Amino acid sequence: MEENEYLEVAGKFPCVVTQPTGGWLTTRGTKETSAIRIPLLVNAGPQEGKKITWFGYLTDASVEFTIRALAKAFGFDGDLAALQAGTTNFAGIECQVVTEWEEWEGEKRLKAKYINSNRAS
Repeated sequence: MEENEYLEVAGKFPCVVTQPTGGWLTTRGTKETSAIRIPLLVNAGPQEGKKITWFGYLTDASVEFTIRALAKAFGFDGDLAALQAGTTNFAGIECQVVTEWEEWEGEKRLKAKYINSNRAS
């Protein structure tokens, strides 16, 4: 079986944010929903070296949750313009990702559900 570079296990994993190609802001899915993309690399344990991307959506219903998640994980102040301009950068920050299986656009996929600070709370 070919080794997959992407995480394929549900659970909690220590990771580090990597620099996204194409910027932090993106669109997702058939509706091209605006989102913040946080590429992660597992940096310890049996899944070390695996990648997964967390997406925080910027719809009216979800923007508050997304900003709050990034504030808790990285101390983000909610300045999306700075993020788009590249003056705010999360690359190199260590955190924890929580993954779960879910159905998305008709396929069962592993989703980076939560992104947490790795600081003791």
